[in-house]
Amino acid sequence: MLDPGLTRKAIFATHFPVTDGPFNEFQLILCREAWARFGLTLQQRFSEVLHRSLALLGFLALGPGEPITVSPYALCYEEFSADDRLYRRMR
Repeated sequence: MLDPGLTRKAIFATHFPVTDGPFNEFQLILCREAWARFGLTLQQRFSEVLHRSLALLGFLALGPGEPITVSPYALCYEEFSADDRLYRRMR
């Protein structure tokens, strides 16, 4: 559960990154149980939009079945917390 002070500052929006392009630069993207549902071509498109939407030093949280290694941008991220599947964009 997120802290209520944090959620008051959050913007929630519906966005389908496979067909929609990036629409902002985010500090945190929570991607749970979405990436793994796509085939390889859509996973790569999805990872491109996520990468372009995430600010430098921003965080990407993935679900347990979503390996960052399938992303062509995998080398741009460092593992921040293995238990939480949290990665930080470094380039």
